[in-house]
Amino acid sequence: MNTKELLDRIFERLKEEICLKDFKLKRSDSEFIRRKNSGFDQIGFGHYVTVKSHSEPDLGLNLRLYFANRYDILHNWFEKYSMLSLEILRCESSFSYTPKNLGLDDMNFFSFDGDDFDTAYDSFLNEIITGADYFFNRVNSLKKCYENYIVPAIESGSSVLPDEGSQWVLKYLALTRIVSPKNYPLLKSLILERVDYMIKRNEPNIILYKDTMPEICAFLESIDFRGINVN
Repeated sequence: MNTKELLDRIFERLKEEICLKDFKLKRSDSEFIRRKNSGFDQIGFGHYVTVKSHSEPDLGLNLRLYFANRYDILHNWFEKYSMLSLEILRCESSFSYTPKNLGLDDMNFFSFDGDDFDTAYDSFLNEIITGADYFFNRVNSLKKCYENYIVPAIESGSSVLPDEGSQWVLKYLALTRIVSPKNYPLLKSLILERVDYMIKRNEPNIILYKDTMPEICAFLESIDFRGINVN
């Protein structure tokens, strides 16, 4: 088999799995998408050609899983300030996870000759089920997202916040404004402290928003999020 044939075989099997019955395959991007009123859930697969190991030089594909979700409300308010195109911004996830985040092995090897396909597939499917259960339970409500991504920063300080990129800044601020307005001033202070740190390190993505950050925060603070279901 070649790469396309092997991926086709894997995806055709996955399409029949009960755990993915609510997801639609987007074959061009090697991902499964579950659309929701609030946004989407995503299970994707990066892949590359490799050998199984130094001692087993069989050629095949390694598939690396990632999981992501999106809450539109965390992104849509920011569209007029974004340096990204609307096409990219509207596809951007809110939170993501890979097994490697927890120090787990992300090797899912499928040989081109088809040897041990069923064994490799069963192991891969188990990783999908385990990862999906772990991640989507952490982000299945705005309140859960707040508890798992914002509370650690409030409890431990700005050093636990990401130190690169820019989109997380805007999502975290909006999430806190929606779920816990009373903690917004503290979280904003911690985030701006982190932003200053990144600017001093010449983090290119955040520098794009250096001059407009006060205006962005003021606009966010003018939005009435009361009535949003966070549970």
